[in-house]
Amino acid sequence: MTMEPAPENIAGEVVHRHSFEHRIEWGHVALAAAAIVIVVTLFGSDTVSAPESDAESHL
Repeated sequence: MTMEPAPENIAGEVVHRHSFEHRIEWGHVALAAAAIVIVVTLFGSDTVSAPESDAESHL
């Protein structure tokens, strides 16, 4: 199937038309945010702790 060029494009100019649609899936964003909050809540307090000083550890 050969497409014939349009008469107004007979000089050999190439006409490009692009369309792009971007959508944010807000359900996925909410799910990811909830997962981050759960991970930080469950595991964040165990990994972040104040170091003990040597004076307190000898008691």
